[in-house]
Amino acid sequence: VTESLLQKVAGNPRLAAGLSNPRFTAALQELQKNPREAMAKFKNQPEIADFLHEFCGVMGEHFTKMGEEQDQKGNAPDAHQISRSKIGP
Repeated sequence: VTESLLQKVAGNPRLAAGLSNPRFTAALQELQKNPREAMAKFKNQPEIADFLHEFCGVMGEHFTKMGEEQDQKGNAPDAHQISRSKIGP
């Protein structure tokens, strides 16, 4: 968790309110365990479904930005480095 992610969540009224609501945090826990099942379970509960979609969007943007920053710094391992680390020298 980075400071920018915390600021983005805190600055989003829907996410901030949802994270302080036990129903929404329970839905997030279910999403972590089995995303497909959780989305199916909450699809008819628009308040929770919208929260989950928005939360996933914010997280997706966050990780995309982190990946782009690593690419710019040259810190991302290339495919050759990854495959060598899995099979050895």
